[in-house]
Amino acid sequence: MKQATLLFICLFAISAALHAVTFKEDTKICGVCGQPVHVTIAQNLLTGGGSMDLDLRPAPEKRDTLKYQIQLCRKCGYCWPDIAKERKHEKIAKVLNAPLAFDDTAALFARAAEIEIADNAPSFASYMLYMKAAWVMDDLKNKKKSDEYRKLAIKQMELYMERDAIARTTGDNYLALIDVLRRIGDFEKAKRILSIAELYATESVLPQILAFQKKLIENKDSERYTTADALKSAK
Repeated sequence: MKQATLLFICLFAISAALHAVTFKEDTKICGVCGQPVHVTIAQNLLTGGGSMDLDLRPAPEKRDTLKYQIQLCRKCGYCWPDIAKERKHEKIAKVLNAPLAFDDTAALFARAAEIEIADNAPSFASYMLYMKAAWVMDDLKNKKKSDEYRKLAIKQMELYMERDAIARTTGDNYLALIDVLRRIGDFEKAKRILSIAELYATESVLPQILAFQKKLIENKDSERYTTADALKSAK
């Protein structure tokens, strides 16, 4: 999983034609234990027909396919968006040995984040995996759990930015972090990060989104908003 450059630049694009999501059945080989794993893959995913949330959750149709965006080997407990990605068992053994509810999609994303942390380090990938766990809980109307996963995501983003010089100067990272802090009601910290973000969020539509976030923070508004909402507010 790689962080795109300037994630927010293309978020407001609307597709002229929408294609229905289709599903492909496949068998992959677990990248940890070698077990064949049956997977269902969602295809023809578009983010057209709407605008991405300010916390980076895609617009339909992709936002509604979360359970197909994580794969699980039930033999060894390895979870990843592509189960065929190879990893050394000894590096992630502690994570794999922990209890796991196989039917809990949010928990699968959280385990994948833990695997990424154990195998590599805090990264944009571990941040996004915890965010996907939060989005699953959003859909289940479980704010307590979604807030818990968002707090874990915040920690990953902060650690990632601490260890990566490029990440520390990427405006998109600050904007994503500000929105997640705002969504959990941590307005004071969101305000502090916003003052730093003003130094880096200077390209394309980023200043407009930043100005919108500033208004939301001032109003102590923790609701969900989209990039379209931010750009509309700027007009």
